[in-house]
Amino acid sequence: MDRRVLSDAAVVAASRDLVCARLATYEDAEEGRFLASICRTRSGQLENTVFAVLAPDGTTALAPAGRGPEHVFPGPPDQTGRTVAEALKGFAGRYPAKPGPRELPYLADLRRGLNVAACDLLPLAVVVARTPEARKRIETALAPLAWSADYVGRLEYAPAEKPRAIDGATVREGLVVVEPDAYGLKGKVLAETASASEADLQKALDAALKAFVPKAKDSRTHIREGERAGVRWETVIPVTDPGGPPRR
Repeated sequence: MDRRVLSDAAVVAASRDLVCARLATYEDAEEGRFLASICRTRSGQLENTVFAVLAPDGTTALAPAGRGPEHVFPGPPDQTGRTVAEALKGFAGRYPAKPGPRELPYLADLRRGLNVAACDLLPLAVVVARTPEARKRIETALAPLAWSADYVGRLEYAPAEKPRAIDGATVREGLVVVEPDAYGLKGKVLAETASASEADLQKALDAALKAFVPKAKDSRTHIREGERAGVRWETVIPVTDPGGPPRR
């Protein structure tokens, strides 16, 4: 779904006028209940993927929910990207955007940030701070960079009080940009800065992106090698997708 539709250039462009939320299917009980409430599946259980388009109230469905965008907007497979993009443009036109500051698109925490970044083959920018005030200083300078044309979509973001599970991190407070390991359990430092200035944060992002080399994964090989290595990921709530394993 990500490669075929959500990465389509027309869909990406159209998505800029919407609020895009990536909920954690089996990594958050509340979000799992919400997804199950808006999408009825054949199994009657929460399944691994859900795609929905909602009005700004967060409850009114603008289209029937489904397992993926190709189910919500059916049509010829080679036209799915265009179909979805045109639909999103139409929905956005109904609700003009209100200008305002954009916050960092955080994943829930460092643990889940590493896992998602590993799946997406992207570096993870970790905002390390022990107090809300310190975190706010970094976020205020970093958010405009994160949403700028040079960086949007090129990194994941996560908050942390301490840079645990990151090999080589030295800053006690600041930005640490990490390359996750193959299974998203640990990471190594690509760049870091203890400064909250926009210029220094930009230098760290640039250095990390220059150093980061994504390694393509074949899912079958990836799973097989993980099983051989004894890699296990314990989900927050049980996996109820009939086609999925009890843990990943």
